[in-house]
Amino acid sequence: MEKERKEDVLQRSYEAAEDIMKQRAKSFYEAFRRLPEERFQGVCALYAFNRYADDLADGDALGKTREERLLALEELERNVKNLYHEEDHSSPLKESFWPAFEDTVTSWGIPLDALLLQIEGQKSDLSFQKITTLEELKEYSRKVAGSVGRMMVPLLALDEKLAEDPEFLRTCEELGIGMQITNILRDVGEDLRDRDRLYLPSDLLEVYGIKEDILRELSLKEAFTEESLPAGFIPMVEHLMDLANPLYEGIASYLPYFHPAARTPLLSAALLYQGIHGAIRKSRYNVFTKRCYTDSMTRAKLVLKAKSLVDLL
Repeated sequence: MEKERKEDVLQRSYEAAEDIMKQRAKSFYEAFRRLPEERFQGVCALYAFNRYADDLADGDALGKTREERLLALEELERNVKNLYHEEDHSSPLKESFWPAFEDTVTSWGIPLDALLLQIEGQKSDLSFQKITTLEELKEYSRKVAGSVGRMMVPLLALDEKLAEDPEFLRTCEELGIGMQITNILRDVGEDLRDRDRLYLPSDLLEVYGIKEDILRELSLKEAFTEESLPAGFIPMVEHLMDLANPLYEGIASYLPYFHPAARTPLLSAALLYQGIHGAIRKSRYNVFTKRCYTDSMTRAKLVLKAKSLVDLL
């Protein structure tokens, strides 16, 4: 009877994790739901973990002060560490996704360092310090997004041996870094307006003659004109796109390392995210008053391209 109750709890938890991913990341949900069920459930559980940590950092945890959110991240960190010590699973997190997350971590051997890196990145957002250099930008992106690439590898890799290949792991981490750099470019206005954060490195702003105050003003305007952009802004955006592009492109040569059902959605996700660069250009570099998305025709073409490349394997 006790075993049945635990199984019921676990099933409900996986369903809760799936609901979180379905509601908060619809395109990723649709793409990865074609994975074998046990792998897909694990992806949902890890997504729910990352979403919970991100919501705490970005203030989406309603009713919590900054101090309370920091304490919640520290509690999350303690609970994650406890999963790797069989003698201490005390005080599990009281979140609907947690039993599924715990089961995924123990069943699939999710690396502890990737989970802790994610939490470290979110804690740094709560105690936000201005990013100065490109190296600091890449390190921040490694924490909050490269860590996701690493923790997903056991679920998406073809087998355990391939999942331990250091170059493969590095390439998955770099894909996450590239995606985060694109996120930062897309969300300049939103991050300034809603979170009082600017992730563009101050050294790079100085090189291109861009004042932070001007970017803040642009983020608060109701209407956007390309003429209002600082002269160096477009070249700076292109500089960061050039930094991100190779991080996207490396994944193509490692497609055979992934489970067959993961190859097309993974490559599609990479191409679609990289396609946001084109959407930014199409919007005349308006990353201040709108969020740039690829249009439906472009998305269809990129997914078709991904399928064609996978079919060549």
